[in-house]
Amino acid sequence: MKPIIRLLILPVAISVAASLNAATVNVTSEAADELTDIRLSSTSEEKSLLIVLDQLKDSLTRSAKRYLAEDQTLDIHFTDINLAGEFEPWRTGAQYDIRWVREIYIPRLEFTFKITGADGAVVAEGSENLSDTAFMMRASATLDRSRATFYEGPMLNDWMRQFRKKEKS
Repeated sequence: MKPIIRLLILPVAISVAASLNAATVNVTSEAADELTDIRLSSTSEEKSLLIVLDQLKDSLTRSAKRYLAEDQTLDIHFTDINLAGEFEPWRTGAQYDIRWVREIYIPRLEFTFKITGADGAVVAEGSENLSDTAFMMRASATLDRSRATFYEGPMLNDWMRQFRKKEKS
């Protein structure tokens, strides 16, 4: 095999191996109509919820690879989601369907969680009420601005990092 092809295949192999040895993450939530604000543009609340939960699960899965043991399972149930920004009802025309992100429309996530080991023993559990008043100051090239959960994903990563630090000390 040519050296250049080996270099191209190696990252894919590493990525697949890393995903096989990752903690399990399960994400659920209350019904869409019981959550504060999950609507994405003209998409229905139910479809918006599926997109938002999928993206939050993706963020949590990436964090779990760094902060949880391979044999642990993280179960999170969102009891409320309020995405950053708001739809401003006084806007008309095409602007009516735009989520306006301003400092006053902060993201909030409320959830219960449980982390269990391979034997089913509960490692940690509790509830959280996260918000980020400085969310607009996260100017990072690593954040994917095309995601609906652009601001909420880093909040969850911060929560997991702080939680793991507490567990280790």
